Amino acid sequence: MKQLDHHDTMKKMPKLKNNLYLFLCGISFENLGLIMRSADAFGAKGIIYYSPQFEAEMFSNKKMQKAARNSTIPVEFTSDHSKLDVAAERGYSKVALEITDTSQPLRKANWNDKTILVVGNERTGIPQEILEKTDTSIHIEMTGSNISSLNVAIATSIALNDYSEKLLEKGEKKHQNNERE
Repeated sequence: MKQLDHHDTMKKMPKLKNNLYLFLCGISFENLGLIMRSADAFGAKGIIYYSPQFEAEMFSNKKMQKAARNSTIPVEFTSDHSKLDVAAERGYSKVALEITDTSQPLRKANWNDKTILVVGNERTGIPQEILEKTDTSIHIEMTGSNISSLNVAIATSIALNDYSEKLLEKGEKKHQNNERE
């Protein structure tokens, strides 16, 4: 066994075509960079960064750029949350990554091919007016005894992995069914 370099690693990874976008609500600079890297790694189409107090200088933040590690994922900055309404008109399901009174465990999530994953601020979560625009909410089950939440970048990465795994499984099942016919 030998460790692969970047180029060999990229050859080994499956290429997944998806229609997944992230809608981030006021995430910190560092976590935005980390989420950019994960979203790029899992093949998300883009990120919409929502903040009522939009800060144009955010994208030049050195800590964010370092955490993003050369991610090329498109990021759109906006102070207008009606982008979620436009997404719904285009057939996207809006899934909140938030513990709510109706949230389902991530392991039970049924992802649509066209999805916008809505993620909230580290301390305050998803603003209520945006949470009300989502179709469903999912949460990561905490099996320990003292921690009820994860860092937002880590939680987002776990959700992105779940989305990707389930899409890959759908593709494998579809391929197996085609072989049988």
